[in-house]
Amino acid sequence: MRLTALFIWLLASCNMNDDKITIHGHRGCRGLLPENTIPAFHKALDLGVDAIEIDLVCTADGRLLVSHDPYMLHEICTHPDGSFISAEEEKSLNIHKMSMHEAQSYICGTLPHTRFTEQQRVKTYKPSFIEFVTDLREYCHQQNKPFPLLNIEIKSEPEWDSIFHPAPDEYTNIFLDEFNLLKIEEKSLIQSFDPRILESLHSKQPKLKLMLLVGGENKDVASNLSVLSFKPYAYCPHFGLVDEAVVKYCADQNIKLIVWTVNEVADMQRMLEVGVRNVITDYPNRANEVVAKWKKN
Repeated sequence: MRLTALFIWLLASCNMNDDKITIHGHRGCRGLLPENTIPAFHKALDLGVDAIEIDLVCTADGRLLVSHDPYMLHEICTHPDGSFISAEEEKSLNIHKMSMHEAQSYICGTLPHTRFTEQQRVKTYKPSFIEFVTDLREYCHQQNKPFPLLNIEIKSEPEWDSIFHPAPDEYTNIFLDEFNLLKIEEKSLIQSFDPRILESLHSKQPKLKLMLLVGGENKDVASNLSVLSFKPYAYCPHFGLVDEAVVKYCADQNIKLIVWTVNEVADMQRMLEVGVRNVITDYPNRANEVVAKWKKN
């Protein structure tokens, strides 16, 4: 009887683990605070996210800056003197042509965001990758919170080589220098839309947890994964590409499925219903509520 009871308990535990839902705060919590900034990362932790998703670009002095765009996007940044950046000039404000000091002199977060009307305005700046990790460790220590999983996207496109970022091999060398210095491999997932970046990282550190980001319209997982010579740790499609067949394929292939960027309650509910258990969202507060209700049902 005791062995039977133990078996049932273990089976139940496995099932509970299989149903664990992880919430990744997209760029911290973009729906609530300016993206990829220290205040947004703190808020995401306060909301209890399992992972924080960030983006990295490269400065002229070969350092990594936390930023989604490799230039000063007019929607979220102003010149150091507070004057507006026009849509026409933003790409001329190329971070890869700036020093870290120069890039961090731009103000980010004081403009009202037309697409994220709940976003609180904060006068802040883009942190360096090293600053981000260092601050996160300190904040977790101060607040007695566990250090979260880091979901790190390396921004790269072939047509941007030597313009907005280095070529892949040099780029990944710069990344690994800082990444290994920080000693965060056990807590990190690394993703990119650019298979060249993933191939380069895999060849240099095969144990890295690498993830392929996928957009577009092709729902065929095998076809999308065919751009890689190896099986990645995770497949990361836009949530609009995900149905039960995609969930089943990833489960059968033992590939994690992490979907982006799920912001509306109805979409969050649909993702849970088809079997998705790892969600990237700009609104961790909404995700918390949806998950709590789903677990009750």
